Amino acid sequence: MFFAGLREYAAATGFHCRLSFHSFRLTQEPGNYQEEMVMNESNIAKLFISYGRADATALADRLAEDFRHHTLQGYGHYEPWKDRAELKGGAPWTDQLVTALRGADGVVAILTPHAVRGRGDPGATTDSVCLDEIAFARFEAYKPIVPVMGIQCIPPFEIFRLDYVDFTNWQDPESYRKSLEKLLVSIAAALRGETRYRSWEQGNRIKRGVAFPVISAGSCRPNRLSSGGL
Repeated sequence: MFFAGLREYAAATGFHCRLSFHSFRLTQEPGNYQEEMVMNESNIAKLFISYGRADATALADRLAEDFRHHTLQGYGHYEPWKDRAELKGGAPWTDQLVTALRGADGVVAILTPHAVRGRGDPGATTDSVCLDEIAFARFEAYKPIVPVMGIQCIPPFEIFRLDYVDFTNWQDPESYRKSLEKLLVSIAAALRGETRYRSWEQGNRIKRGVAFPVISAGSCRPNRLSSGGL
């Protein structure tokens, strides 16, 4: 309805509008108005990347690079925030994480055993900081969260029902390209306020330790929080 209203306004006034959201613009051609995907150069959406350094640094680095510079046609670009590149000396790192989460438009949570570990798990003495980032993003900062399965593991309780994008085979070039495309679709949906849930069948596959693609038709539900309704 909102975009339809913009189209009507543009048709009546000849106004060229570019939404700050990053996703759409209206362009005028003789007798024709088009809605198309664009990158808003003046206001690129910011994504906080949550990941475990022990087992997901390489994947996080690659995603950060591709959020900025991917060449897939028809998908927006994003400004990533990743701790190793952004944390500065002289201020508590926890304060910097909080500031980054509050300032982000969304969170991409890379799920791996290190990222979801708890102090009760074998070999773990503390909870993962990633769990704190996910909880803060959902319950305090109210940010949409898009899970990425980097290495097969059980998603945290806070986002357990959410669809994730399968990157377990990300080192294969073709698999990575397909997963990146699905991720960009999921990010755009989350920033629009849509929530994508896993099916019960997919949940059962997690119990059996089977990786699978998770972008399924009919699993979207409008919601301000991608992690809402849990």
